[in-house]
Parts: sequence; structure tokens; C-alpha cells
Amino acid sequence: MHPEHHQPTSDRSRRAAGHRAPRRCADPAPPPRRRRALALLTSALTVLAALAAVTAAPPPPADAATGSATGKRVDLRVLVLLDGSATTGALVALMDREGVPYTAVNLDGSDQITPDFLADAGTGTGRYQAIVTSGPTGSGLLSAAEQAAVASYEREYGVRHVNSYVWPNPSFGVNYADYSGTLDGRQATVTTAGRSAAFPAIDGPVTFDDDSASMGETYGYLVNGLPDPPAGQSFTPLVTASAVGENGSTVTGSVIGVFAHDFREELVITVAYSENQRWFSQLGHGIVTWMTRGLHLGHHRNHLAVQVDDVLLPDSRWSVAGDCTPGDTCTNPALQTTDIRMTPADVTRLVDFVDATGFAPDLVFNAAGSVTAALANNGTDPLTAALTASTVENRFHWINHTYTHTFLGCVQLAPAQPGGQWRCAGPGDPQSSFLNEDLALTDTAVSGDTRWLSEAAIRKEIQDNTAWATGASLTRFDPEELVTGEHSGLATLPQQVADNPFLAPALAGAGVSTLASDASRESTERVVGPATTAPRHPLNVYYNAATFTEEVDEYNWIYTSAADGGSGICSANPMTSTCITPLPAATPAQAENSFHGYIKPLEVSIALRYILSGDPRPFFAHQSNLAEDGILYPIVQGILDAYDSSVDTTMSPLVHTGLTGQARALTRATAWTTARDTVSAYVDTTGVHVSGAAGVEVPLTVPTGTDTGGVTLEPYDGELSGWLPGGATDTVVAVPPTPMGGYVGVTTPPAPTASATAGDASAVVTWTSTGDGGTPVTGWTVQVFEGDGDTPVRTLDAPADATELRVTDLVNGTGYTFSVTGVNGVGAGEPSARTALITPLTPPVVAPGAPTIGTAAPGDTSATVRWTAPTDDGGSPVTEYRVQVFRGTATTPERTVTVTAPATDTAITELVNGTAYTFTVAATNTVGTGAESARSAAVTPRTVPSAPTIGTATAGNAAATVRWTAPTGNGGSAITGYQVRAYAGTGTTPERTVTAAATATWVSVTGLVNGTAYTFTVAATNAAGTGAESARSAAVTPRTVPSAPTIGTAAPGARSATVRWTAPTSNGGSAITGYRVLVYSGTSSLLLKTVSASATATSLRVTGLLPGLRYSFTVRAVNAVGTGPASRRSNAVRPTLV
Repeated sequence: MHPEHHQPTSDRSRRAAGHRAPRRCADPAPPPRRRRALALLTSALTVLAALAAVTAAPPPPADAATGSATGKRVDLRVLVLLDGSATTGALVALMDREGVPYTAVNLDGSDQITPDFLADAGTGTGRYQAIVTSGPTGSGLLSAAEQAAVASYEREYGVRHVNSYVWPNPSFGVNYADYSGTLDGRQATVTTAGRSAAFPAIDGPVTFDDDSASMGETYGYLVNGLPDPPAGQSFTPLVTASAVGENGSTVTGSVIGVFAHDFREELVITVAYSENQRWFSQLGHGIVTWMTRGLHLGHHRNHLAVQVDDVLLPDSRWSVAGDCTPGDTCTNPALQTTDIRMTPADVTRLVDFVDATGFAPDLVFNAAGSVTAALANNGTDPLTAALTASTVENRFHWINHTYTHTFLGCVQLAPAQPGGQWRCAGPGDPQSSFLNEDLALTDTAVSGDTRWLSEAAIRKEIQDNTAWATGASLTRFDPEELVTGEHSGLATLPQQVADNPFLAPALAGAGVSTLASDASRESTERVVGPATTAPRHPLNVYYNAATFTEEVDEYNWIYTSAADGGSGICSANPMTSTCITPLPAATPAQAENSFHGYIKPLEVSIALRYILSGDPRPFFAHQSNLAEDGILYPIVQGILDAYDSSVDTTMSPLVHTGLTGQARALTRATAWTTARDTVSAYVDTTGVHVSGAAGVEVPLTVPTGTDTGGVTLEPYDGELSGWLPGGATDTVVAVPPTPMGGYVGVTTPPAPTASATAGDASAVVTWTSTGDGGTPVTGWTVQVFEGDGDTPVRTLDAPADATELRVTDLVNGTGYTFSVTGVNGVGAGEPSARTALITPLTPPVVAPGAPTIGTAAPGDTSATVRWTAPTDDGGSPVTEYRVQVFRGTATTPERTVTVTAPATDTAITELVNGTAYTFTVAATNTVGTGAESARSAAVTPRTVPSAPTIGTATAGNAAATVRWTAPTGNGGSAITGYQVRAYAGTGTTPERTVTAAATATWVSVTGLVNGTAYTFTVAATNAAGTGAESARSAAVTPRTVPSAPTIGTAAPGARSATVRWTAPTSNGGSAITGYRVLVYSGTSSLLLKTVSASATATSLRVTGLLPGLRYSFTVRAVNAVGTGPASRRSNAVRPTLV
């Protein structure tokens, strides 16, 4: 029997019940619409109590950036504004779990949240990447000035806002969707937008917790976006749920959605929650992803490891009759049960489970169990043989559980009275009083007033087990990992208040670096000599239960009151346990139903909450739970099924590490928690910068598509994440796929640059935009000032695409200045600096400015020239234009053509085809002719080519080859190809047209009809088009050999045979001139002779044949082209003698 189980009732009760209780507290009371008195979760209150110490806004960080432009940098830190809300506390706990840096500020109405607190405008540093408030309550504690500062900051830096819990309110872009109340057990759905924006790895339903039938656990409101939102507003549901509304119909509404307005985005959550709820753990990382745009310090993984203790040992069995464990907690020596030990059949079932699920538990083994079993079975142990088979053992990670499972702490003495607690031995207690009768005095040592298991005895327990593992060739055994029996050696309250002082040196001597601990005793890792502990979660399946009946009976004993026949532990410990109605277990079937209907769902729910919250700590059970009914399997299967049903495991696979990896994850997270406020991290236009905390690893999560350079980040949750080595130097560690990771805010347009030019009683104001503030400019405002006056005399508007404005009705001789302001969806920006002073005057009349030349279009010995009138007519209307014609690049025009205004185009004729020309245009008014325009692009007049000379056409099979000679003139443009047309007979409509390359002088025209006469023409093509056709060619008739005749029936005769056939269906386009009858020996391929027949024949008597021999025949038709294919072979005949 397993030695660990000789423990009195009080410690066994702790082990069975203290670590896990089915108690579930309700969520925070909802706001007024359907107010319910729901209890706050103790853990949420604990978080808030800890945060309450932050009573005022801390000073801004001292490490502001040295940039010079607004929006150049956003620090990777979240601002949390606290007002006592448990949901905000849950988000704080979530960020603590993931390691996301945050600053928590208790709102007290003292105007703490100022623009300077949120950002350093001088250096363009946004101090926070997201802001979290409770929603309406938090907003109520913010003054109007604080609310305006938050809104302006979020808009300017592209920072998102999370309202941790609100009720339906148009100010959040939503209306009530006809349901408010508990959502327990209902399934929520992540929308397509939700997967894209926040929850990419959630691909199935999200079920709201429903662990208690007597208490509402999740209260919420279903909401819809406003039916007709104001311009610029929208509401996008990310997570929806359905319920029967007040009108009796099923309604679907959002419980998490995004309210976009005023160039800001707010997450609107209308369901209450706590950090301990499974559905919140499942969606929590997505909330962090949304509010940080997937770019933050912090790290998330979903871990699952199940360690099975006592492998190879037997475990004591629970007595259903006595509600105790014989040899352990039973006071009646008459009660006896058989021990539980796995069998080879149980190993087969375990391997089948691993193969079916892809998940393997870790085997925590005690080799003494194998040795003892072999001694009792003629030197062999079938269980050991099954587990250590080469095809089995390598499927599992093996962990040292000590050789015999000896208690490694103080030497235990039996309780002073039955049912009491064991106690630690003192220096004077004799060996005969030891609870472990096999423990020799020489295996103990005294320190202080306590007798302990000695360092040598501890080391031997570890090393003997390691030696057995080496001998068994366990390929996945790590000798540096250790799980002591009952986690002994570590402090075990209340009897053993400190670690065995000989444990640490024994671990060092045995080379142990990782040591398991019980998470129900100590939840965090710690250092024990050379080792780091890895706390383990006990599953509520008991070491002494192998059947559903035993499990449910012991569960009832622990979790029912004495009045209901239970132990009363639950009523004695109301803060950790809730008494339940006894589960039916009178028969094995009832017990199995109770297990699957109550214990399994609860255990799966509890385990998933740890898994989905990123907890790396493993779970543990015992080998007894894999034997007989296999009560561990339904729970592990339930965990895997629930995870697989709602999580895309290709994006977020369950992470399974050994004790070393689990301790490493905990140690790294603890070190980061201590160091995270000393690390500077921000994103700017060059990428993500990290510095500080040298020697401490930094967790980083970035969007998929980020250039990580030399940094190793792994894909998970649809993102990239991992741990970076710490360093004091500011280093760019990643470059997001979007500028500044999306932290590109929206402001009013910056001031443009402006200038002005005076005109006659007018001025032209010109400006250049220096930016749009992050959203398109919708217009410009131009203000007109007399001299240096401060008050504009006029304000004019210009459209968004304008870069200048002509201001008229000014007074000549008066000085003016101007300013220009850009306007976008946020509002009017900063005005430009005032322009230099200009004075409108009546200008003198001069020649016009140069027109703007357009595109000249070539024609046949001509070109059409176009232009745009000059912007300045010189003060006198343009009367005519002078168009100068230049040959090629000549500098002297060939001629000048005059065109009367207001015409802006003219046709220039009498040009030479094939010669390039350019043109200029000058405008004329009463003063004279102004400057010429720029030269036009060169154009070359042209026409179509002349007709080619047709050559000889040659007939082929359904085709003809046509030849020609190129035309004598190409029309001034290179020939680009030819068109060949085929005419049937003397027809005027071409039957076919084919093209040929520019260099071709012949082409084969296919697709013709044999026997039909054709003539052909050829036309040449250039850039101007297709020219005239050539003369018709001489007629040619395509033709081929005839098709095969149809063979008839051959008839034998005297030394002869008569062969018959039907003429072929096609003569190939040429008249049949005869037939050839081929004579074969029997049905062989031996041709004996060929006999000719006339063109009109349909039969032939073949003579000279030998009587009694067999002959067969084929027939082929002949025309002028040749001999066609043979008919089918005739029937075989035998000529007669007479």
C-alpha cells in the first residue's frame, strides 16, 4: 500500500477538499435597468483593494522622447482609471497575468487627468497606448475638462478606449435590444468583425459560466447599434449572444462591440464579469489585443499539462462503506479494501487515448513499485513491461517521484488520538514511535527541535529512482525534475511550518533544478536551494478512487453537510467550500451519471479557467485514476473537447511543457512583474523600441506581418509573441506592418505655407498643405486683412483640392495681407503665417502671355494643333493666334498660320506624309504678339499604304498558299501587317480573313472547302489603317484524295470472287478516276495482288483465284490527287473449282 496514505483525517481532508471548491460568486450588480444584488467576487475586490493605494495620478514618466512633432511616439503602457468597478479590476488582473504595463489612477474628482499628464506635446510623446474606464461610472468621476482631455488625446494619438461595463446608452452608440438578465450557460458568438479585430483564434461558441444552479453568475444587456447614427458614427458588434426578450421573441444583440465616433474607437462591454470567469479568460486576451492594436509588452499562451503521480505504485482504495481510506483515515481496523494499481490493459487504454487525442499525460513514477511487484511475481512485472516497451515509453515525459514515495519532511509521529493529525518528531522521540515503521533512525537527522529525514536518505530516494530510469532506458526522462511524494520536504501546514533543512543540500547533491509544489498550499514558484518550484493544481479526482462510485461517494463525503450524511468539511469551511445536495450514487450507473453530470463539467470549467488565463502550472492526478473505470479520462477529454470546440488550435495550440518549462515560465513572469515598470518601450515611425532592465527578459506581442529582424517571436493567437533579452540600450526590436503600429491619430490640419501676388484690384493667394491631420482636408478658409490689422475684412472659402484663390474687389493702392487655414472632420486647424504685404494696382497693357500648347493630332498630309489660351491676356483681349510650323527639329518655321480668337485649335494642311512636324502658338492683342508656347510633341502626317501586288495562289488540302509583293508606298507610316481575304468563286463577300506579319510575303489560308474555287486579295496596314485591296488572284481549288469506299459483301465463284462496294462519301474535291481492289490471303495482312476498276464501277469480278483457299478484299478510290484510304476488309470467301 502506498506509504503516503497513512495520514489522519485532517490532512486527508485538506488534500481532498482544500485545494478546490465549487463555490462561484456572482458578478458585479448591473446598473439600474434590471438591478440585481449580485455579490462581488472576492478576487476582484482584492485587486481593487490593492489598487486603491494609488490615490492620485502619478507624475508623467521622466523618459520623454526627444522628437519635435506631435504624434512621433506612443509609449507601450495602458492607463487605467479606477472608480471601484470590479470589471475594471478584472481587466487589471488580466494585464497582470499577461504582463502588460499599466498605470492605475484612482479617480477622486480632483482634475488629475490633464493634457500634460496624457502627453508631452512638445516632444510628441503619447504616454499611454490605451485607456480603460468602467464606462458611465468612470466618466461620471471625470470632470468635463478631464473628459475633453481624454477624448482629445485618444483622437490625436490613435489611442483606443475600453469601457469595462456599461448599460444601453446612445452615448455609447447603442440601444437596449429587449433583453437584460443572466446569461448563464448561454453561448456567445464571435462575429467575423470580432475575429478580424480582436479574437482571431476564437472559432467556436463562447459559453457563459453556469457552475451554480442557485446563483446568477453573468448578468448582461443585449444591445444593438443606433438605427440611424449621426454622420461619422458606427457600432460594430464583436461578440453577440441571444436570449428570449421581454416580448417573448428570441433577440440577438451585442455584448462586446466597437463604438466609432469623432475619430475615436471605444470598446463597449455590456456584460459584467470577474477575472475568475472562464468566458472572460477566453476572451480576455482579445480585449488586450483590441485595445493595444495587437502591439504591447506582455505574453500569452494557453498551457495544459496533466501529471499522473504514483505510476508503478499501488494506491489505497476509498471505502464506500466506511467513508474513509483503510490504512489511512479509517479508525475501524475491520474496514479493508484492495489497493489500486494499473494493469497492462490500462496501459493499452492509455496509449489508445494518446493516439486518439494527441495529448499525453506526464508519468510521475516510483520505481520501488516495479521492484516490489516483480518480487511478488517470480521476478517480472507485466505493468512495468507494458509501460517501458519501446513503442510506449517514448510517448510520455517521465518525472522522478522518488523511489519509494517516502515522506521527505519531518519524521512523522502517529496522531495522539484516532482521527487526529500527525505531528513532527522531536530529538527524543524513539524510532518505535515513528509513523513510518520502516524508517531507520540512521535515515534521520536533527535540526533545532525537530527530527527530519536526512540529506543522505533524501538523496538516495532521488538517485535510486534516477538509476532505475536509466536502466529502463526512459528516453524522455529529465533527471533534474522532481516531484516528491505528497510534495513532502516542503513546508506542510500546520504541522511542518518550514522546509526540511536537509532538502536543499540533497537536491543539490542529486542534481535537481526543478521541484514540484502543491498550488493549493503555495501558488507561486520559489527557490529551494538549487531548485525552483513549479506549483501544481490538484484535480478533484481522488488518489484513492478508481471507479465512479468511489469518486462520487468521496465527493459527497467532502462536499455535503453532516446533516446530509457528509463530513461537514464544507460547512466548516464556508470561505472555500459550498455544501451541495448529495449526488446520486446508489448504483454504478447513478454514480457514473453524477460524475458526468456534475463533477466532470465543474472540473472541466475550473481547468479551462486556468488554461485560458495563460496559467503555466500543471494539473495532477494519480495512476489509480487511469485504472478500472478510468475516471481521469472524461475530464481530460472534456478539457480537450471544450478547448477544441471554441479555439482555432492551429493558431492557439495548447502548450505542453515539463516541470522545467513550467517553472521557467513562472520565474520569467515573476521577474518581468518586478521589472516591467523600469522598462521603456514605445512605438514611433521607425518601429518598436525597448530599453532598460538589463538581464531581465521582456515579453513582446506584435501583429502578424511585423518585421522582427533578428528577434525570435513565435506565432500564437494570430499574433507574434515571445521573450526578448533585456538591454539598457534603446533598440528597435520590431517594425509593425502599419505605420506606428496603427497609432496614427487625427488632429486638425497643421498650418499651411501661404503667399500672395497682387493684381488689378485683386490678389492671387497661393498655399501649400503641410498635412491633413490624419483625415482628409474638407476645405480651406482664406482671411483678408488690410495692412497688418488684426481683424479680417473678409473671409473666403475654397474647396479641398484648391491650392490658390483669386481675391477680387480689392482697392488698388491699399496694402493687404492674407492667412490660410485648413479644415477637416475634426475642425479648423492653425492658420498660416500672414503673407507679405501686397498692394493691388492698375497694371499697364502688355502683350499676352504664352498659350499652353496641347497635343497635335496627325492626319493625311495634315495635323490638327490645339492649345489653351494664356492665363494672362496682358490687359487687352487676345484677337488672334499665330501657329508656327516646324519641320522636324528645325529652328526656322516653314510657315505661320493665323487663327482668329477665340478659337483654340486649327488644321494645318499641305504637309508631307512621313515627315515629323512640331508646332508653337503665340497670342496677339492690341499691343502685339506675346511669347511662343513650348514646342508641341512631334507628329508625323500619314495615310494608309497603297495596295500590294497579288502573286500566285497555290491550292492545298482545304487550304491555299497566297503570295504577294509589298506595296510601293507605305503612306508615310511603317507597314504593321497584312490582311488576306479569301473569296469563294466570284463572290464579293470574303469567306475568311487572315492576318500576316509586316515582313511576310505569303500566308497559308486554312479552313477552306475542298472542291470549291477561291480567289484572294491582300491589303497592307499601318498606323493610319488598312489600305486598298490588291487585285484578285487567279482562282484555285483546294482538294485531297477521296475518302474510303464502303465495302459490300464478297461472293465466291469458279476460281474467282465478286467484290462489291459503294462510292466514297467525298471525292476530296476532285473527280474519282478509278478504284483499286486489293486481294489478301484470308484475313491476314498478306497482299496477293491489286486489280483496277473504272471510275463508275461498284463491283469487280476478281479471277485467277485458287479453289478452296480463303480470300478477303479492300477497295480504295483514286482521283487526280492520288489514292485514298482503304475500305474496311470484306468478308472472307473460298472460290469453287467450277
